[in-house]
Parts: sequence; C-alpha cells; structure tokens
Amino acid sequence: MTKNDVLVVETVNPAKLNYKNPIFERLEEDVNNPWVLEEQIKFYKRCNIPIAHFALPGQKTKHYYAVFEGSSKSYADSINKMNNRENKKKERRETVINEHETDSYDVMLENGYDVPREDDSPDEIVAMKILMDALNKEYQELSDEKKRICDTIKEGMTQREAAKELCMARRTYRDHKDTLMNELAKKLN
Repeated sequence: MTKNDVLVVETVNPAKLNYKNPIFERLEEDVNNPWVLEEQIKFYKRCNIPIAHFALPGQKTKHYYAVFEGSSKSYADSINKMNNRENKKKERRETVINEHETDSYDVMLENGYDVPREDDSPDEIVAMKILMDALNKEYQELSDEKKRICDTIKEGMTQREAAKELCMARRTYRDHKDTLMNELAKKLN
C-alpha cells in the first residue's frame, strides 16, 4: 500500500465511472497517522467501492474520496453539499486549533496561564475519594472489552490510537466509548 512512505493507491477518474448521480464521501486524512487513510481505502476496496483522488471545485488540494451511486440527482447533490459543508467546517476548526495550539504546559505557564487547584480543600478530597472508590468498584464489574476501552482513556490515547490498539474502526471505538461512559455516569449518579 505504501512505497517509500508515500501512499500508493489505485484511483479512478470520477468522469469515467459513468455514474449518473455520483456521491463523494471524503476519506479522513492525517499526515501524522497515514494508516488511518490506508485502512479506509482497504475497507472500501474490499467492498468494491471506487476511490478517486481529485480536488472538488473551490478546493486547492486534492483529497481521496469513496465514490457511490446516488438514487437521484437531487439526492446526490444534497448529500454532496452536506458533505462539503461538513468538510469545510472541520477544516476551519482544525485551522483554529492549530493556530492556538502550544507545544507544552511550560509555554502556557510562560504566557500567564495557570490552572487553579480546587482539590486542596478537605471536602474536595473526601468527595474525590468517594467518587474514585465507586468508579473502581464499577470498573471491576466491567467486561474485559470495556476494561480495555477504559484503559485507553486512562492512558490518554487519542481515538485513533485507541482504535488501532483495539483493532477496530475509530467510529466503532468512539461509539463503544460513548456508550460505556454514559453507562458509568448513570451508575455513578
């Protein structure tokens, strides 16, 4: 799949697909984690879904897309517009995050940021102990899979890292994690 650390993918020209109502689903790309894109491409290839690499009108850079046939022109247009809006929102969010991201806590301290410590009072310490004991009790009753999900959260893994560690899709991991957190929150309330 890769050749000299460059992703090599057999792509198609969307115009040559002869789809009357093409729908373009942009694949997730991350420079720091090329395996994310590779796994998506492998999945779509296994499902015999064509992959295209091109720039949509108004875009400066090329992206990878899974191409589907829509049931009607209006349906395909509405899905493509929605996907395009969501991709633009994501790009704007990532740009803002990258502009304001700092390298370390030390840099944040130098810039005047400090986290107030509210856990020094005896009431907070007792409340935290009670919460941690209850959480530990609930953790012991979890299945092995749910414990592994909790461990990835405890270790501070990103969703991508955790999904790779647990050999599942990122969205599947996110869904399992959200369900587990809701379940624990209900039990602890």
